[in-house]
Amino acid sequence: MNNLFIILLTSGFFTWIGWPFTKLLNKITLVERLGLSFLLGIGLGTYGWFILYRLGLPFTLSSLLLTGLLLLFLGNVLGRFYPRSIHLTISSPRPLDKLLIILIGLGLLSAFVIGSYNAITAWDSMALYDFRAHAILLNHDLRDIVDSSYYLSYPLLVSLLHASVYFFGGTNPQGLHSLMFAAFLAVVFGRVYSWTNLRLALLAVFLNLFSYELLMHSTIAYANLPYTIYLVLGFIFAVSGSGKFTHHLLFAGLLIGLSTWVRSTEIFWLIGILVIAYQGLVNWKIFLPLLSILLLLSLRYGWSGYYTKLISVLPEQPQTYGRLLSLETFTAIYHNLPKIYEYIMRYVISPFLGIWTLAVGMGIQSFRLKLRPVRILTFIIFASLAATIAGISVYSTFFATWYQIGDSARRMLMFLIPLTLIGAVLALSRFSEGNHDQTR
Repeated sequence: MNNLFIILLTSGFFTWIGWPFTKLLNKITLVERLGLSFLLGIGLGTYGWFILYRLGLPFTLSSLLLTGLLLLFLGNVLGRFYPRSIHLTISSPRPLDKLLIILIGLGLLSAFVIGSYNAITAWDSMALYDFRAHAILLNHDLRDIVDSSYYLSYPLLVSLLHASVYFFGGTNPQGLHSLMFAAFLAVVFGRVYSWTNLRLALLAVFLNLFSYELLMHSTIAYANLPYTIYLVLGFIFAVSGSGKFTHHLLFAGLLIGLSTWVRSTEIFWLIGILVIAYQGLVNWKIFLPLLSILLLLSLRYGWSGYYTKLISVLPEQPQTYGRLLSLETFTAIYHNLPKIYEYIMRYVISPFLGIWTLAVGMGIQSFRLKLRPVRILTFIIFASLAATIAGISVYSTFFATWYQIGDSARRMLMFLIPLTLIGAVLALSRFSEGNHDQTR
């Protein structure tokens, strides 16, 4: 029970940090504001903690609390430049809505109990993320991490999140991943509700909650779910950043930037930049999209610059990508084409066949009914597919064992599940009554 209390205490701390920043958003539901506060608090809190370490402070509970105070000050200062935020009122639920709410509540509670009471046993969770957290707890620095490219292979958000639980006195941080999933669903609810109605918003939450991949990852301490959460929400805010809601583009850049603080090797953040730039062009805005892109790049550089500096002096340096566009690379890709095709069909197309089918139908519907947000989501989905195929093709020329890690590709593309489900629900909105008008 003591660990559960620490989990809730840590969650409250990060929600407290993130709350002032959500005041920059107007007309969102209280549910969405709470979920977004928690996720922003985790992302900015761990990132700020890392920055203070770079400035000379050790990783301690005191430096974590100092990070929280500095972020609270920054959030409240920024909040003074914007009008007081107004909550979007949620309509009264009907019987079917109440049933969905009960099922969602039971599903989230089950995931939290499973995650909290099971020990951390998944390999990367134990050998990488949680090992780094314990090393930080014991040494208050990164001395046991910077000597190996394996321990530097992913940024520190998950490890610092675990370390924060240990510094507060907890013994098992795994339950926080279930709470992050709940916060993600809260923001999904708010975004879809602002576009449609209560029934469809609950449907979007229900479909995402009971998606096997997402629900399973909410009970283990991998980085794939946190990455999915920040990337998907960044894309969603980029999609909603039009008309009188262009300030959403700032949160798009912030959230996509924080996704690179979870996993930095994937290139899907480039698609986010394209969408943000597109929204700026069609809305005749320059400053906000530019600021959003600069924010995204700054967050990414905070880790990538540090990583590049450390990895350059290690004896087992990773493969160089200087020959990325060389004739040698293209020749190797040509010779690998049969294997690449087989790999993509087995690990990219087949596991997500339902998602790809739904995405095609979603795209057709978006053009037929002129649903611009769904059209942008469809672009993101298929641009991600193109980026994945290109990445696999290049990756196959660098590592002889590339074909043996098919499960990694499936986990990397997990973010396509919520994107497609949300897009499909939005595509249904034109056939439902009582919709809001924020899709335009």
